[in-house]
Amino acid sequence: MEKYLLEAERVIRSISSVDKPEKWKAKNYVGGGKSRLEFLDIKIPEVRKAFNQGFSFYHPNTRKIEKKTQRSEVFTHSQVLKIFDYIWKNSRYFEVMLLSLYFAATLTAKEKVKNKKLLFSWLNKIDNWAHSDELSNQFAQMLDEDKSLIRFYKKWNSSSNPWERRQSIVGILYYSRSRKKPLSWSAITPMIENLLADEDYYVQKGVGWCLRESYNLYPEKVFPYLIRKAKKIHPAAWTASTEKLSKGDKATLLRYRKN
Repeated sequence: MEKYLLEAERVIRSISSVDKPEKWKAKNYVGGGKSRLEFLDIKIPEVRKAFNQGFSFYHPNTRKIEKKTQRSEVFTHSQVLKIFDYIWKNSRYFEVMLLSLYFAATLTAKEKVKNKKLLFSWLNKIDNWAHSDELSNQFAQMLDEDKSLIRFYKKWNSSSNPWERRQSIVGILYYSRSRKKPLSWSAITPMIENLLADEDYYVQKGVGWCLRESYNLYPEKVFPYLIRKAKKIHPAAWTASTEKLSKGDKATLLRYRKN
């Protein structure tokens, strides 16, 4: 497994970095200055391009790897997932770990649910919003496929790990327009309620995200909720939760928030 990790790291590290002002460097913008990972400051399209070009153990144009290693091994899709699992759990580079998320995105929803134990274990290494959001995309598809997975979300919702708490609400809908069988508003509400007073900034950004996407689905139910909770919604959640509203509705909410 290590040789595949080294191959992936060699490919990604060969890409030229981009010089940015300090506040826009990935370690600060993405990692919040707190991430344990190393950031190479490579343009994300370049990372995707490298993924799409493939590796000795993976090629994107086939469900079975046709290319053989020196041992004449043929890689199945399941084996490739295990390789990317190893890469995710052992690489120290933010951009290299993205490769594993890109591969997860190629799986069908049924395949993701089948491999839920492996994919859910990736949450343990999350320490930045970019990885968190990419994983939320996968988890929302899994919940769409199998509603019984909500039991994991409920556990994360009360976790001491802020990234698990964030995942418990962003991973419900991610982008609501992509949901075929979204969770009901009555099922989402308790998850939001539990985090309204959360002190973590990224959890509150997640609260705002979930409220916004819930409004896209259930405006007649979410808007009255926003009125009732106008004074309790954290500033970090407020902007995202109200950005889809009309100017008139925003003005109404501001009156409730101020008075």
